[in-house]
Amino acid sequence: KGIRLEWLNRTDAFYYSDRWALLSSTHKGKLNTFRQALRDLPQDHAEANDAADNMPEAEEWFMDA
Repeated sequence: KGIRLEWLNRTDAFYYSDRWALLSSTHKGKLNTFRQALRDLPQDHAEANDAADNMPEAEEWFMDA
């Protein structure tokens, strides 16, 4: 849960209008897909170990947040 919340918090920064405007449509789609997968994790994988095993793969550029 902690890692999931950390990624959601970290990627929040990309949604500030000035940063969002700099992203390509491809990057916006990847970011939205990643965050949706993080939000869906608790519903799709009730067990903590199962959720951890199914964490979505983060793009390297997400680290720039």
